[in-house]
Amino acid sequence: TKPNAHGVYKVYANRPTHDPDKSLNLEQLCDTDELLPTESTASAEPKQPWYFPFKNPTTAHMIMQENLGPSGNTHAGTDAIAEMFLQDDFEKKDLIGFSSKRENDRLDRLVDTPPGEPPNGWKCGTVKLKLPCIGHCTSEDDAPEIEINNIIYRPLLDTLREALQSSTFEHFHLTPYELRWDPNHDARDPDDDMDDATTEQQLDEHGLPPLPAGHLQVFGEVYTSPRMLKAHKAFDKLPPSPKERVRVPYMFFSDATHLASFGNASIWPLYTYFG
Repeated sequence: TKPNAHGVYKVYANRPTHDPDKSLNLEQLCDTDELLPTESTASAEPKQPWYFPFKNPTTAHMIMQENLGPSGNTHAGTDAIAEMFLQDDFEKKDLIGFSSKRENDRLDRLVDTPPGEPPNGWKCGTVKLKLPCIGHCTSEDDAPEIEINNIIYRPLLDTLREALQSSTFEHFHLTPYELRWDPNHDARDPDDDMDDATTEQQLDEHGLPPLPAGHLQVFGEVYTSPRMLKAHKAFDKLPPSPKERVRVPYMFFSDATHLASFGNASIWPLYTYFG
């Protein structure tokens, strides 16, 4: 591609059919409240009302006050209760038959239920792990196993299919490229341009022309990495296909999460996102 104002440009092994950078707008590049949201970037309407899983806002206000608000035996608690009664969506009639235990049980059932619905929802499975034998030398096949039940997970293929069929697809770089920088590029000089790309040059192992003298390779995203370029180049060894072949890299990370502001209950979820 042609260098931008900073002298940064892309080098592809083959012409991409989809370039997400062409659909970038000012809101995606500038984090400010001064811009009016455009139709393409306006947030979608939530699938559930804000008071889900409760039947109405009044019940939600009551349970939030009970679990999250200050104690009713304090001045702050009394003030919070008065403020709750003044909410525009607080309806006295919705308190008929109200049961704090029933509504808190509703929350507990929601926590115990994997989110989502098949086929794109969460699943519950079992894994078996080999245990170490400290002080004993044995093969992994002979090591004792422990079975862990109720592992909540989402199949990776489901997440991939959902992502590629959603509106976020337009932001995915499906064709890797090498990002380069010309420190001496002058955007004001119309004669300052790269060498003619049509000139026959010896290509490297990724199918790219050599880095010009004085230019630098820029590293940042997985789709500009040598590993992705190598994986994409491997398509050349496959039989021709009428459909475009792409690779979608997964990136995984994990971090312990504290479940409450009291006690020591925690989980260690595994996250993944696309490169």
